[in-house]
Amino acid sequence: MAKKHKLSVKEWQSKPTGKYADGGGLYVTVRAEGPLWFSFRYTLLGRSSEMGLGTLTDISLAKARERAESLRTKVKLGVDPVEENRNKVREERLIREKRRLEQLAEQATFKRVAEEFLEGKRQEFTNQKHAKQWVSTLETYAYPTLADKPIKDITRHDVLSVLQPHWLTKNETMTRVRQRIECIIDYAIAKDYRDTSNPALWKSSLKPLLPSPSKVQRVKHHAALPYQEMQAFMTQLKSLDGGGSQALRLLIYTACRTSEVLKAEWSEFDISERVWTIPALRMKARVPHRVALSGAALDLLNNIDRSSIYVFPGAREGRPLSNTAMLQTLKRMGRHDLTCHGFRSTFRDWCADRTNFDPMLAEVALAHQQKSETVKAYLRSDMLSKRFELLECWSSYCDGAVGKVTLFPTG
Repeated sequence: MAKKHKLSVKEWQSKPTGKYADGGGLYVTVRAEGPLWFSFRYTLLGRSSEMGLGTLTDISLAKARERAESLRTKVKLGVDPVEENRNKVREERLIREKRRLEQLAEQATFKRVAEEFLEGKRQEFTNQKHAKQWVSTLETYAYPTLADKPIKDITRHDVLSVLQPHWLTKNETMTRVRQRIECIIDYAIAKDYRDTSNPALWKSSLKPLLPSPSKVQRVKHHAALPYQEMQAFMTQLKSLDGGGSQALRLLIYTACRTSEVLKAEWSEFDISERVWTIPALRMKARVPHRVALSGAALDLLNNIDRSSIYVFPGAREGRPLSNTAMLQTLKRMGRHDLTCHGFRSTFRDWCADRTNFDPMLAEVALAHQQKSETVKAYLRSDMLSKRFELLECWSSYCDGAVGKVTLFPTG
């Protein structure tokens, strides 16, 4: 039997627009505009499919016929050409992505990743001082060894080379350095710059090789005034003029942190309700905190000029009082041995030793976050109404009066 004649390209192009069978599963689509388009139709396991082969500009008619013949052979062997092509495309995509990640990993040095990490975390830092401490410790201790090393290649030995020289003499600092390296490498793993475990992990990597921080560190608490000396201290403090002394008095009456007091704005105070609401952005735990204002705190606030948005304005217009203002006040009093933060400890010691208030009430007044998930689940209230009594008694004690609280005997 004579072989069936197949049309030439010219003959196909002269046909009306439409899709035509060329034979052997190959189809030719003639378009009003544009080159001929070739496809392969087949049936496998009772399901019909069609696979594009390209246009005449991509593949010749002869090559399209050869391709159709090859695909027809695969179909006879039970191979699905469309699925095979999908797998091939998927594999090629994975290969390209792997190469891309490898190139990124090669460029991702420890310093570059650290800077990227810090930029993304900038909004989480409670203050600029904290951010600067991160950069400073990395520059001083980590970068000399790790800066230009691809983060994918950093090993436990590299981390140890950073930590060991200062682990015994500067343990508290080096513990923070280790934690910061761990965070940066965790970020690198999440970004696919690294596909191996984190060598800066304490428990699974470094604990067997370094002395435990609890065995090395000597815990240093903020220097605090014994509560027994508070009344004499407050008498001296009240004799001083200036924003620093006023800010320190409010800090003591409210048991708040330094930055919370110095950056206080008048808009945060509801004098009629005796409540100061510190916004989340200025709280250490990023949770709004309501402060119960005692009579002494209200008297202090009512005697402060309100010409600025800040309760304690600084020398520069539109800026709050300097971070050192209260420390300078302590120095004027000759109390170089004290820190502002230490007055929170004074308050907490007084609560524990001299009162019968619930210890949890003092913790809430200090805006301490509860570590126990069980306690968090049950402690839904901020206990504000009870804290009015607590802060009133504390302020009265500071100013020389016992107040209404039942005190334990001092022995």
